[in-house]
Amino acid sequence: MVTCMIRVELHQARTAEQYQRLHQLLGRYGISNVIVADSGRRYRLPPAEYYYSGDATRDQILAIAKQCAAAVDPSYAVVVTQSSSVTWEGLAAA
Repeated sequence: MVTCMIRVELHQARTAEQYQRLHQLLGRYGISNVIVADSGRRYRLPPAEYYYSGDATRDQILAIAKQCAAAVDPSYAVVVTQSSSVTWEGLAAA
């Protein structure tokens, strides 16, 4: 299983609806702006941050995130980091 944190910045986004559209597109691939704690509690990630846990490779996740970002804004940046665990503090409950 692969765990990734993904950052997607839409350079020309002017409305919250553009990020909502990005959330929807990424969600089709199991990429979410919500992370689940070991306890099962769900937390919202900071703006433009996403989480993936599954069988896709880091390169596949990058390709998916690029495709989704480009569908919303032709000018974007994407960073994908693969990790073995994630910890956090101060995230709002989702």
